[in-house]
Amino acid sequence: MELKARYKIGIYLPNKQNGNVLLVNPEYGNPGVGGAQFLMFSLPFYLDKFYPNQYEVVFFAENEKSVACSFSVFEINNLTQAAILAKSQGCDLFIYRPAYNAENMDFLKEIERIQLKSIAWFHNTPFFLFKYLERNPYIVKCICVSRDQYEFLRDNKIIYKTELVYNALDVTKISSVFGASKAKQVIFMGSITPDKGFHLIARMWPRILTVHPDAELLVIGSGKLYNNSQILGDIGIADSAYEKMFAKYIVDESGNLLPSVKFLGVLGSDKYEIMAKGCVGIPNHPYVRESFCLAAAEFQLCGTPVVTRNYGGVRDSVDNGKSGFLMQDLKGIEDKIISLLSDLELSKEMGKNGHRYVTSHYSWASITPRWNEVITNSIVNVSSNVIVDTIVSSSWKNRFREVLRKMKLTIPILNLFPSSLYFIHTVQFIRLRLERLFY
Repeated sequence: MELKARYKIGIYLPNKQNGNVLLVNPEYGNPGVGGAQFLMFSLPFYLDKFYPNQYEVVFFAENEKSVACSFSVFEINNLTQAAILAKSQGCDLFIYRPAYNAENMDFLKEIERIQLKSIAWFHNTPFFLFKYLERNPYIVKCICVSRDQYEFLRDNKIIYKTELVYNALDVTKISSVFGASKAKQVIFMGSITPDKGFHLIARMWPRILTVHPDAELLVIGSGKLYNNSQILGDIGIADSAYEKMFAKYIVDESGNLLPSVKFLGVLGSDKYEIMAKGCVGIPNHPYVRESFCLAAAEFQLCGTPVVTRNYGGVRDSVDNGKSGFLMQDLKGIEDKIISLLSDLELSKEMGKNGHRYVTSHYSWASITPRWNEVITNSIVNVSSNVIVDTIVSSSWKNRFREVLRKMKLTIPILNLFPSSLYFIHTVQFIRLRLERLFY
């Protein structure tokens, strides 16, 4: 493609479930929506900040009224409609978050028909969509958001379309709360749904109280985080069935909520002052792999060490042993929570490490140039096909995947067999489900 002075980028913003949450200024942090939606909204601001006059951005949003910015915003009903409108508006590139469903399958057919170059941004890891993304010539790039996620795909053919671009935060405004005095507070932040695992924290809370009866558990989030129309149960924090699962651990004999547990709901930028005072930050305990875990990075930026499972993208977003603890099982997580509640000075020191780590690795100032490179190359048909060949982790799984990738290059018939990620994902999923039976 001929080089242009200014490229036009379309970004799909699925925000109809956000209710009245206004997306207005990413510099002040997430106003209370999902991390993926917040990042989709944030990217154009930093492209414009660091590369002024190089890009014209158009948002295709499901709820135009909740998007307040200087960029053009069109209201659409679905992903396919967004693609058609992007093509009619002359977009050189379209960026979206993929998922394995009928809407995405229709979208893939449509972009091939209308010849719209697109980037699939993997805020999740849509395993069963990979073969369709890999075969579609108008999916020009797929973006992994952590090294762990990238390694997971190493022996799948999708890797030859995939680039590694870490998630980012604006480190300037949030840093204003850094250095707050630590209190004996454990702060959980995330969607209050089964897959994010709040019930696991609730289950261990009575045991934590036996060691630290003066500790508090503050919960930032709600079952409405990803769906504002979700009907909640009696506590007003999650759907009825899920509330019944975890409520028994955090109520007294009369059925009243323990005074040590406080549900704060979905918060905007005001959450950062609360996060900075905690001595333990719990982003979530997913049964499935987190791609990056923006909440973990936010905790560290606020100066609060993270304790979570050693699984998925947190291996990148948390500096294990220095800015937080990544544990193999729930008993280890419980022990580290108790340890940090026992030593507020250790919490504060690890918080300093975390602030330095996130500031130096995941600021928009350092990540935006990678986005600029990937977007430009995608538009002008520069295909790097360069595999990140340095395997940082010594994990046998990563070494095994690299061997498989090279074998498939020399023995093409091996490509008929599923890649290792499906087997490993299934084993991990079953293991985490069974864990509940023994903890």
